[in-house]
Amino acid sequence: MNPVNTNGTEQRRSRGEISGYRDGKVMTIIISEIRIKAPKAKVWSVLSDLGTISVWSPAIAKSFYTSEAKEGLEATRHCDFPGGGYIEERATAMWMGSAA
Repeated sequence: MNPVNTNGTEQRRSRGEISGYRDGKVMTIIISEIRIKAPKAKVWSVLSDLGTISVWSPAIAKSFYTSEAKEGLEATRHCDFPGGGYIEERATAMWMGSAA
């Protein structure tokens, strides 16, 4: 069960993939949106815990923090995909509490 989605109603929309450079490295940004019928504070409390994405996202088999920071722009995490492979991520922007 998705801990954020309290009534089973979701709308998903993807806006595609954007590639660019940051600090001399290629960086890919994937933007995806979901609308969840739940209080904004509850949604942000789950999303802001970056190390637990594997609990609520079926696209991630295992996840954990790779930084001392657990929130904000200092936070980094490792995510394993179910079929193999992984990604190392770093928070570069976060709009806590905002809603579309």
